Formats: sequence, C-alpha cells, structure tokens
Amino acid sequence: MRFMPAWGVLGLLLSACSSPDFAHPPPEVYAAPLPGVINGTWKNEEDNGVRVRLQSEPDGALRMYFSAPPDEAEPPPPAPFVARTMHFDNSDWLLLDMRAMAEWQGEKFPGNASYILIRVELENPDRLCGIELNATLFMEAINSGKLAGSVEQKNQYLPPKVIVTAPGTEWVKWWQELPAAARSDGPRWCFQRDK
Repeated sequence: MRFMPAWGVLGLLLSACSSPDFAHPPPEVYAAPLPGVINGTWKNEEDNGVRVRLQSEPDGALRMYFSAPPDEAEPPPPAPFVARTMHFDNSDWLLLDMRAMAEWQGEKFPGNASYILIRVELENPDRLCGIELNATLFMEAINSGKLAGSVEQKNQYLPPKVIVTAPGTEWVKWWQELPAAARSDGPRWCFQRDK
C-alpha cells in the first residue's frame, strides 16, 4: 500500500507513525468540530510543495483537499479525504480510518485495527501541530492486562506494533483516568499556514 509518502499530513502520519492502532474508535459522543480558525490551506514546515486545504464541518468531519507540485508523478485523488474530529480530555483529536484512506486511494486495506488517533494543537492561528500518542503507555497497559490488545514485533529494528482491541469506551476511559505524571507524548510535527 503506497499511502502517499509525499502528501503532507497523511504522509507524515503514516511514514513512521509510532502511535498505537485501534480496532475501535472513541464513541461518537466525542465527535466535535475543530476550531474554525483551522480552516484554510497548510504546508509542511519543511516545505515539499504539497498543500492541504482543511475544512472543518459542524458534525466533526474534516475534509482534506490535497494538491501536489506540478512535477509530482502520482497526484492525489481529486476528491477530499474525510477524517473525523473529536474532543475529549480537554483536547482536540483527529481520527484517521485507515480503511477509508485505502479506499480513497483505490487500495485495499490489509489490516484489522484500522484507526489512528492524533492530538491536534493549534499553537497560534498560523501553526498547527499533531502529536502522536505514546505507544509505550498502551503497550504497558496491554502487557499488564489493563487493556485488551496485542504487541507485535515483526522487525527487531523497528518499534513494536501496538494494537488496542478494547472497545472505544474502555480505552478512552483508561486514558482519561491516567494521571498527568504518567503520560508522555509521542512524536510531534507541525504545519504552517500557506499565505
């Protein structure tokens, strides 16, 4: 599966994502739009010519319209990719459904746990950052029996793949009950508004 390694936010999310995978999304009760100031066109801080226009909808849908440099060998699909946005634990979240992404690209998704969750922070009106969840916290919870899931180590040179199979209500409750001192973030990457 190609997953567009050069296409802005999706490429960054999927090129070396160390976040856990989830078999079940958070409950729909958490669906919420991102702040309206997020609407507009964004570029990677290390500009690669890719642009993504974001359009947050009142129902918690986030439409991502991608454009690529003219010399891009494989341009993005013309239709937007639609992700879900959520709000819980005093944070905004982007929920990516990997099956939907594969379908958007005309591919078939081979896996089972198909959701990735990224915390979204608008540092200022012109700088937007995504923060991955720390997979180690979820791995420890799975290994100790606090959450259902599995840890797969297919390649000794890469971090293990952490798959959370607990229902969304369970793992969100576990996450919200973690003391602040027990949490740590995964990788962070940011975008600048394209003016």
